Amino acid sequence: MEKKILNDFCFHKPKTLDEALVLIDKYQENGLLMEGGSEVIPNMKSLVVTPDHIISLKHIPEFDYITYTPGEGLHIGPSCTLTKVEYDPNVQSVYPSLYMGVHGMSNTNIHNISTVTGNICYAVPSADTAAPLLTLNAELSVKSVDGERKVGCGVDEGAVKVEEKKPDGHGRAVL
Repeated sequence: MEKKILNDFCFHKPKTLDEALVLIDKYQENGLLMEGGSEVIPNMKSLVVTPDHIISLKHIPEFDYITYTPGEGLHIGPSCTLTKVEYDPNVQSVYPSLYMGVHGMSNTNIHNISTVTGNICYAVPSADTAAPLLTLNAELSVKSVDGERKVGCGVDEGAVKVEEKKPDGHGRAVL
């Protein structure tokens, strides 16, 4: 008797943002995005998720960055690992809450494959980057084939606030 560990799926490795956006649009109903895979693979093994398509964003070179510009802030690419965030001197000195959130979570093996993006998107209870990003009023850039939008996160008088800023200038707040 053969035991199946994972469901059958197609693995896509787009090399550009445009290629990824087309795949995401095509397989949005039965696909799953993956960066490092520290949440995806265990969830697939336990059959929590059973995607027909996995779209790995890890092979898009322009996604792997972390930059800091005074007055503008910190920019973290979707493929930037937690290790890179943890050891970035600007994160340590300018964003100590984010540094402590990353530094205090999990272990080196997980840090070397996990990303802030995956940490946020999977909303796992151990998402130790979420609280610092909320208190820092982080803004997330979300792209699709239809365009780009900004999603702001923050804490306002003790309530969690997520505000979506659409290209037409209108927004939506969720408390």
